[in-house]
Amino acid sequence: AHKFNHVGQITFYNVDDDKSDSLADAAITLGVEEVDNPDEKVWEFTCNPKDLNAVDSGLKEAGFEADSVSLRMIPLAKVEVSEDKTEALTKFLETLMENEDVEDVYHDAA
Repeated sequence: AHKFNHVGQITFYNVDDDKSDSLADAAITLGVEEVDNPDEKVWEFTCNPKDLNAVDSGLKEAGFEADSVSLRMIPLAKVEVSEDKTEALTKFLETLMENEDVEDVYHDAA
């Protein structure tokens, strides 16, 4: 876990353009640490894991219902995987995720 940050993550999909500014403003006011808009209609907010419930509740009170609220492990640095190893890594990760005893899989592969 020393190579990862433990964070709270709140994600919204299909955010209307006219609501995106107020969503981001509300999240920032509630203390999120990072705001990411990877796609025109997708917004991801990262916060301290201890603040996750408070931020989610505050966004709900402001009229925004998140599509995903979760605790995540975000890699501090990504490691490049050579093309010849990509297929093997993908199969390995899929095998792990298919195991009923595995809840989450985190990795630092780019």
